[in-house]
Amino acid sequence: MKKVIGVCSAAQEDIGLGIVVAKSGFGKTYALKYYAKMPRVAYVECDDTMSSRDLVEAIERALGIPSSYGTIWKRVNGIREFCNVNKGYLIIIDEADKLISKYTQKKMEILRGIFDQADVGLVIAGELRLEAQIKTYLNRFANRVDFYASLKGLSGAEVESYLEGYDIDREALEELKARACNSQTGCFRLFDRTLNNIIRILNADGETTITLKVIAQASDMMML
Repeated sequence: MKKVIGVCSAAQEDIGLGIVVAKSGFGKTYALKYYAKMPRVAYVECDDTMSSRDLVEAIERALGIPSSYGTIWKRVNGIREFCNVNKGYLIIIDEADKLISKYTQKKMEILRGIFDQADVGLVIAGELRLEAQIKTYLNRFANRVDFYASLKGLSGAEVESYLEGYDIDREALEELKARACNSQTGCFRLFDRTLNNIIRILNADGETTITLKVIAQASDMMML
């Protein structure tokens, strides 16, 4: 999470371009949405069905610009004008790998056009293939990257920080760290789901301490 926050903060402060890549479930989107709560941050989550017009409309909406009915060029120009007048914005484009294919890179070129001609920071995030896609299809984008983060999973220190404030047995803490930091099966999404189930069990039983027994019960809930 700290890596993602660092990239976003630097891109916003320096009006730079940041790239964040991670496997699904490694906490990329969680961290980006967390940072998106900051002032002057516009967050857009993409999907495979997005057209160029859809992307422009999503950016307008995230920035608080009323959608217009002009051409894509006219609307993109409106976004650039907004960012040049309202300094200090960061636009986060999550799941950006879904915007790129071997047949078209038009949507990414729209983003490049906004970044090149506006005083705005830009963070593009996606799964691991995003890095290769940019290098393969978008050399002009690759040459502009200022900040980069590739998430490798949770560290033991990060797990402990997420568990601050909880009453937890030492054995239970070590078990959660082992699960969350496992290079094959561990990821933020799984850890978050486990923790949410633990909280439900504690609330239902009127207990306050996380133990190995509670962790086992939480795991059983996820298998149902």
